[in-house]
Order: sequence, then structure tokens, then C-alpha cells
Amino acid sequence: EVSLPLLLWRIWNWSLDISSAYLNGTLDADVYMEQPEGFPQGPPSYVLKLKKGLYGLKQSGRLWHQKLNTVLLSLGFDKVRCDNSIWVYKKDSVKVIIPVFVDDMTITSKDKSKVIWVKQELKKHFKLRDLGPTSFLLGVKVERDRAKRTIWLSQPQYIKDLLARYGFSNCSPVTTPMDPGLHLSKDMGPSTPEEVEEMRTVPYIHAVGSLIYLAISTRPDIAFTVGVLARFSSNPVPKHWQAVKHLFRYLKGT
Repeated sequence: EVSLPLLLWRIWNWSLDISSAYLNGTLDADVYMEQPEGFPQGPPSYVLKLKKGLYGLKQSGRLWHQKLNTVLLSLGFDKVRCDNSIWVYKKDSVKVIIPVFVDDMTITSKDKSKVIWVKQELKKHFKLRDLGPTSFLLGVKVERDRAKRTIWLSQPQYIKDLLARYGFSNCSPVTTPMDPGLHLSKDMGPSTPEEVEEMRTVPYIHAVGSLIYLAISTRPDIAFTVGVLARFSSNPVPKHWQAVKHLFRYLKGT
């Protein structure tokens, strides 16, 4: 868990979820689909012409982005050039920042009245769910104590899901992220055909990738270990996998 600088407890963060986001995109080309099973419209040979974006279409994400961008620009927001999933509103001393992940939206500002204004304006264009003050975002749990001026970020559920996914839910915990004195190298290649075959079934790359997100988000205590383990993703060996399992045992205990 990480306590953030004092500046952040003065900021209001509000979460919104756009219902059926992709259906808001208007198609810019003729697209037809077969009739869905159980919903016949005329003879079975008929096909349906789509008017709106649909989940599963290649262009649905782009059409939704264009629609959202049009609405936010009309409200006075500007899209950040270096990251097209962030919009910023600036007027006088007021600033509102909206990062978006597909259909999950966070409204951030020091001015609570502006947060309310943005929500009301978005409701005019989209069907949305008001999730209230941000308490959970992309796997990160957010806990605030405004009286004590603290914000705590943690990922307990994400860690539990990782342990379950890779079969470590009932493992015995350890107190260090890496076994003291352990030295790993690329020269520890599989020495037998059995080891080569064993490593083909080990989800080494996926496990380390999941741990990288955890290290970057809320767990700097495992950052060094994860950095070391990531060096061997192209050709891991049993000793490398043993180190990954040791790290999972550390997460189990913390």
C-alpha cells in the first residue's frame, strides 16, 4: 500500500460506467449481419443492416472513441495528444481531467461542482451508471480518509485472483520476494529433454507480465524481483520458475 502526496486528498475523483458503450457509435459504412438465433426477422435468408456499432465489429472501438470525443469536445475538453484516452478541461483556475478505459470513466477535479456538471452533461448523451467516488479502478482499490488526509492504493483482489489463476491459493507464505543469495542467469538453460518439455507447459511469460502490472501499480517492494525475472522470459528454466513461485508465496503472505 502506498500513501500519496498531500495534494491528492484535495482532489475529487468520480467513477462512471457507460452502459453498452459501443452501441453509441454510428456506423460510417454499410455492414450486414446474419439474423441472430431466436430473433427471426422475415425469411431465414434475410440479413440485417446495422445502424449502430456492435460488440464484435472491428471498427466498434474506433466509432465509440469518435463519439465520445465529439461529445467531450463540445463540452470544452481537449484530447491529450500524447495519450488519446485522456481529455482535459481548462477554464480560468478550474481544471477537469477525464481518463477513459473503454467504457470506464473517471472524472477528476479540485472543484466538486465541476465534477457534478460533467456528470449531468454526459447523462444528456449517454446512458450511464454513476459509481460514486472512485473506490476501485482497473484492479486497484482506492481508500480515502479526508480527515487524516490520506489515500491508500492496494490490489488485494488482483493478488488473490493471480494466486488462484496460477495455483498458489493455498501455498505457504514467505517473508522475502526473492530467496536471499539466489543468483539467476541466462546460462541456466534446460539441461535435459525432460526440463525442456516441462518448461513448455509453464506459463512463465504470462505470470511475469501479470506481476509487472502489480509492481508498477501498488507494489514497489517486488519491482526489483520482477525486473530480474523478466530478463529470462525468452528462455526460462526450472530455476527461474522456482523464483516466480517464491514471489507468489511472498505475495500470499503480504
